[in-house]
Amino acid sequence: MNIEIDGYKFDAVFEEINSPKTCEVFRKVIPFAAQVVHVRWSGEGMWIPLGEMDFAVKLEDATSYPTPGQVLLYPKGKSETEILIAYGCVHFASKPVALQEIILQQLLLILKSSRKLVCLLCGKEVKALYLVFE
Repeated sequence: MNIEIDGYKFDAVFEEINSPKTCEVFRKVIPFAAQVVHVRWSGEGMWIPLGEMDFAVKLEDATSYPTPGQVLLYPKGKSETEILIAYGCVHFASKPVALQEIILQQLLLILKSSRKLVCLLCGKEVKALYLVFE
């Protein structure tokens, strides 16, 4: 699995042991491209809002505190559907629901490039980046 963010390529693996059904449904939408922006109030992470897109999966091995390099899917619920990419300390929450914790599905893990990912994404709050999953 390859992820490209702002022209930088990262190898990633699906979190199939933790979230097999989530990975299965996401594979059906690959290749996938979108703009990614810095999260609003959760910490060091990037966010892809997907609106009403419905992956129709239930929670598997979900978390609100991912490690750097984890890519997560919020399948739909209290907030809109979204993909989140952690690159540092982050606790995902949603302001529309009074900063309530958001539980996300583990989807992908970016390999061997966490430091490069941190350097790329730190300070990119203003600029929207282009991301491709292929």
